[in-house]
Amino acid sequence: MGGSGSRCPGCGASWRQALVIVSPNTVLRWQRRRFREYWARLSARPAAGRPRVSRQIRALVGRMAQVNPLWGAPRIHGELQKLGIEVAERTVSRLLSKRRTPPGPSLHRFLHGPHRGLAGTLRP
Repeated sequence: MGGSGSRCPGCGASWRQALVIVSPNTVLRWQRRRFREYWARLSARPAAGRPRVSRQIRALVGRMAQVNPLWGAPRIHGELQKLGIEVAERTVSRLLSKRRTPPGPSLHRFLHGPHRGLAGTLRP
């Protein structure tokens, strides 16, 4: 055996010097940092909610609604399924409600509203 009773043959008396590469304070600092990072990662909140619908899909739904104004959420949802795009019908409905303009006045309001002169010309 080399050195003074060491279990590392060939290491000689300098094996202790090889272990002292860093100071004990550095080791403690590393250990504390790893402990903090571990518990921060362990106790972190998971991402809330569902992932957002991609910008391309939102644009496609808007374009389909613009080109085909009579299509509702079920029809657009069906067309997206044909294209292989997985989006819930409720999501399509929500996207349409954000994009669509509010409806115009009702027929009664159009005919009997403040602009009766224009509406009066449309009556037989």
